Amino acid sequence: MGGDAAGSGAPSLQSSHVDPDALVLAGRRLRPDADDLPSPRFADDVWDLRAGHHLPNVEANRLRIRFYVVDDPIWRLTAKEYLYARLTDATLAEGRLPAITTLMIEFNVLRALFAYLTEFYPGLRLADIEDDQILENFLTIRAVGVGARWKPQRRSGDAWSLMLLHRASDRLTADRLVHLPFRGRTAREIAGSRFYGENRTPRIPPEVLAPYLRGALFYVQVAANDILAAEKERQQLAESA
Repeated sequence: MGGDAAGSGAPSLQSSHVDPDALVLAGRRLRPDADDLPSPRFADDVWDLRAGHHLPNVEANRLRIRFYVVDDPIWRLTAKEYLYARLTDATLAEGRLPAITTLMIEFNVLRALFAYLTEFYPGLRLADIEDDQILENFLTIRAVGVGARWKPQRRSGDAWSLMLLHRASDRLTADRLVHLPFRGRTAREIAGSRFYGENRTPRIPPEVLAPYLRGALFYVQVAANDILAAEKERQQLAESA
């Protein structure tokens, strides 16, 4: 379970769609050192996803999903099933599997949604949501305290997570968002941001980019100091000559 002790709450429920022993990173391209890292299974209440993250610029602690922080066992299972679907099925979102860091963000959106429903609509489940007002209020609350420049981005990201949660409804056992959020409008339309066309420039795969980033980090963290020291020594020698 990636080194964390599962803390708390009621025991996790059983999924009707995913085997408890299913490897959550199955089918994803893993890091070269993946054999030395945890291989989380669906039943674990902590998923250490480092083996599926290729870039060196994220702390290990930020690549662990701690499901035990979701006290409600129904919503804990919902979060697991949703994230498992996102990890393994590219058809949910434009044919691409998301980065591990994207999943961490989506998990935080889910936690915020569950907390919002618990506080403002006690007893209400996702399946009970029948109109957009509850979801619109959630987006508004999430944007409180966010600078004006970033409000559209926050609304767009949260709205997209709600759309994906709806798309994954047939993979969820105990609770699901059956209602189509915002009548199917795009996340950018909901955010009110202008959009002139999707950037479809091919992206460099993380496993290709990773060695270059590691080299750049080595230069900044190690080699640069040696180079500066050598240059200083060269100048001192030149001045004393």
